[in-house]
Amino acid sequence: MSKSSTPTTPEYAADPPRSWLMRLWLWVPDWAFRVLGVAVFVSFVAPRVPMYFTDFWSVGSWFQPAGAKKIHLPWGTLLVDLTYLLIMLAFIIRLPPRTRAARSREIVLPIIAAFWPFVPWWILAFARQFHLPWADTYSVFMQDGSKWTMNRFAIGSGLIILGNAIDVWGYATLLRSLSIVAEARVLKVHGPYRIARHPIYLGQMLAQAGMWLFYANTNIVWIAFWAAFVSLQLVRARIEEGVLERAFGDVYRDYKKKTFWFI
Repeated sequence: MSKSSTPTTPEYAADPPRSWLMRLWLWVPDWAFRVLGVAVFVSFVAPRVPMYFTDFWSVGSWFQPAGAKKIHLPWGTLLVDLTYLLIMLAFIIRLPPRTRAARSREIVLPIIAAFWPFVPWWILAFARQFHLPWADTYSVFMQDGSKWTMNRFAIGSGLIILGNAIDVWGYATLLRSLSIVAEARVLKVHGPYRIARHPIYLGQMLAQAGMWLFYANTNIVWIAFWAAFVSLQLVRARIEEGVLERAFGDVYRDYKKKTFWFI
């Protein structure tokens, strides 16, 4: 298959909501999720926009070998911001789902997995905002550029750039079918989806490996944090595959046989 496939099986019926939270979720109109999605990702990109127009090379990571000039590497940050812009666009133009996600596992776990990499940074931002005494200690515990070596910086940067480049390709392909929670819209089988069923998650795993295994201080805390992220994404992928298989039936089962994923 070389182009997007449209459903050939009837829509599946979601289980009836069993709690007031699920009823509330389904009560919220689609336009509200679109506005919220755009607002969240605008907040991620907006603070960095002025830097792109003042000194592009000061954006993102840099490393200074002993006795040499700083090596600036804005490409990883640029690719991250491109993914945010693509997500914002997707929230504006995406198609409605065949059926709204109405099971807790289709909503809660995907949201946790999506925002998991931000948690350490949110903790740091909270500590600095309220001038907590442990803010600087936590910052050094999380990442200390003075301990980097050239190899560490190169491998970490390479993983971040490679992973985010895959993400940009994946988001650009997915676009109108994008969803944070597990919902079926149009089955994408072209672009990176010809090779891997979840290229965006693969890219995120690689990019986050660059961050938490190489940029971050080597510590069991950050190794476990990355391993937990990978586990969340694998479970998230399994949940999404169940949703897609119910929505697209044999078309999706045939697609699975021709593509790669870990489990």
